[in-house]
Amino acid sequence: MSEPAYYAGPALVATWLGVTRAALGNWLRRYDDYPEPAALVAGPKRDSMCWRYEQRGDWIRWAHGKDVTVMAKLPEAEGDPAGE
Repeated sequence: MSEPAYYAGPALVATWLGVTRAALGNWLRRYDDYPEPAALVAGPKRDSMCWRYEQRGDWIRWAHGKDVTVMAKLPEAEGDPAGE
């Protein structure tokens, strides 16, 4: 059996960046060049975007390229979990 894929919703992405869920929500409305969602999860009121766990480094690099304040550090090496 293959390994399961792990996905991160907006709350976990916000945690990766060290910001609130509300801040991430604002960025998702304000910018259109954030990392491509890997999936949409259907919900009773709206669908929720999800990203593969491996996109963590993409998110951190994206946030550092914007005029936004994030607490996460840029991945420094390929072996850094944030760079996976």
